[in-house]
Amino acid sequence: MAKKKIVIAGGTGFVGQGIISALSPEKYDIHVLTRRHVTTDTESVTYHQVDYHVTDQVLAVIGDADWVIDVIGILLPNPIKHQTYANSSVLPAEFLIDAVRACPEVKFMFVSANYAPFFMAPYMRAKQEVENYMALRLPQRATTLYPGIIYDRKRQMSYYVGRILSKLPAKRLRPITLADLAKEVTRILDGQNSGLEKRR
Repeated sequence: MAKKKIVIAGGTGFVGQGIISALSPEKYDIHVLTRRHVTTDTESVTYHQVDYHVTDQVLAVIGDADWVIDVIGILLPNPIKHQTYANSSVLPAEFLIDAVRACPEVKFMFVSANYAPFFMAPYMRAKQEVENYMALRLPQRATTLYPGIIYDRKRQMSYYVGRILSKLPAKRLRPITLADLAKEVTRILDGQNSGLEKRR
């Protein structure tokens, strides 16, 4: 059986690396789109430095993909680095969606969020803006996942917060380990459904 080509946009970050770790190189041809330079590929992952504004650069990688997974974005703005939700989350995602739209056989997956506290309202608005654009441009080829706080032992702060929240009855918080989120992604790649496809 031929490998499925999976392209992960934003794959150098926390969530992207967690997804990569769950993908078997025997089943998947794994590619990562990144805005920063990555010096070397690994045996199982090929990295591509791209400017999402330059559609031809993106199309050169995703044109023959089976799936494009969007985990681009920031948790909080950084004025020192000139990072805003608009320039670091929304616009790159919209450029990526437009590129996928030009490739009729490519499916798209967006990792959104189930819920965030009131002080994270701008973060949720950015997620919703991408969801709306995706629904408009890729109505039949897009899947959205709605995890809550994503935690992992490698990030101790999120790990302990996630463990505490996982004991609480509030369903909207929906904490999930990075490993479990990655498993849900692979379920979809393998043609199955995921419980994260609906927002609580």
